[in-house]
Amino acid sequence: MILTSRQQSVLEMTSYYSNPTEMNLARWKFLKQNLSKEHQSFTDIMTQVSQIPDYLPYFTISLQILLLTVLCLRAGFSEARMALVNREKLQIPTFLGTETIVSLAEPNPWLGPPVHFFLDAGAVVASCMRPLELLKTITANQGYRMLIEENWSYFGCCEMVSPLNRAGTTTEAECDVWTSGVGKWTRGILCSDRPKTKNSVAHVIKPCCAGRDGACRMISHEHCNALDGVFHTECDHCVQVNCLKEVCKLTSFSKDDVIHLGDDVPWLPGHNTKWQWWRYLSAIPLTYGIIDCGILISIELSMMMQLEKAIGWHRVMIIYVSSAIVGELVASRLEPYVPHVGSTAGVAGIIGVAVIELFQAWSFLQHPLWEAFKLFALIFFVSFLGTFYLISVASFLTGLVVGAILCLVVVPYITYGRRLGYFRARLALAGFILIVLGCALLQWVLPLLETCDLCLSIECVAYSEGMCTSYYPIAREGTPR
Repeated sequence: MILTSRQQSVLEMTSYYSNPTEMNLARWKFLKQNLSKEHQSFTDIMTQVSQIPDYLPYFTISLQILLLTVLCLRAGFSEARMALVNREKLQIPTFLGTETIVSLAEPNPWLGPPVHFFLDAGAVVASCMRPLELLKTITANQGYRMLIEENWSYFGCCEMVSPLNRAGTTTEAECDVWTSGVGKWTRGILCSDRPKTKNSVAHVIKPCCAGRDGACRMISHEHCNALDGVFHTECDHCVQVNCLKEVCKLTSFSKDDVIHLGDDVPWLPGHNTKWQWWRYLSAIPLTYGIIDCGILISIELSMMMQLEKAIGWHRVMIIYVSSAIVGELVASRLEPYVPHVGSTAGVAGIIGVAVIELFQAWSFLQHPLWEAFKLFALIFFVSFLGTFYLISVASFLTGLVVGAILCLVVVPYITYGRRLGYFRARLALAGFILIVLGCALLQWVLPLLETCDLCLSIECVAYSEGMCTSYYPIAREGTPR
């Protein structure tokens, strides 16, 4: 018998959504079996469901307001370019004289604020979340631990006398390399502690924190400014500086920003730096710019609002937030020095729900292939955007999978058969265990992904010259110029 009353259909579906028992399940199946494709389609059903007054889209509306507010409060916009831009700074003092320094201006192709803004705004940056292999390698090569444990007298003042007139606290080996063997090194005397009769050479070479890798460089103030770094005028050497404290903005945790020689490995992440778990939450409402925000809002208003009216804000929030967090985990593992946001993966979770709904309703859709084409065209489009700088395609695909899994667990009108409750409980447990194990594996067990060249080539495809170039300066052994 074909149902002729739309109100009756809505009542049947409402009873099932609010209480998915065996009896309501049977009524729901009976409703689906007797719907005429001429008069009813899955789209019609979802339209009717959207008219049910039980749930209002509180979460969707609040999220859009938060997205737009955060975007509007950002100060300034970076250059809307796809490729990095070389910036030349003239007359920069170094140990070997006055030179021209070339630095890279990092663009934001999504018409948004400078990329470094996202670190202050709470985006996910791997160096603030866990120890990184690259930083361990850098500090091991610098040998700071050995110097601290032996005696700080291994440091001395390295001077380049007139006409260069530059000095900096270094080890003997650093002084020899950085001055090409012509510097004068005095053991056991820090440049800042020189007596007044012996401080004629200007102490201009000091620690600088530049980049998001947490590494420190011994350079001049002008050189540090050219790299958009933080110059530590109160310190003598990099062993006194924790650059991750600058990167992750942890100044509020300590009143004393200066770490004196003799402290235990101050250049490595402290206990507050290793696990800034709150970044996984603070990054969820962030977007990279106006273009990114506009695309995501369009998808959310067309898909997520209707879904929230049907299943409630609490279920939508579970899907969105869980997809966003797991997506952030994957993205920060593949690109540890790029600030990642969670909005793309959260929207991907909603699209994952739409994929499951499509297959659930396949048998009584009027044009299932056309609906599938539109949905997978959207997936392909967002995945293509993920091959550009900042947006992570891995984060989007991960959110898609997590959203599909959670749809099977929390969406009430996704049915499995007679033993609904038992099967749903088992599926919920299995899905929860799978997601937790996957997160643990990504966070602590797979450090090799940090140096995966293939992964990086997928995350950012160089469509033109200069795209996807390494943008953060890394302090390695050798000249600090």
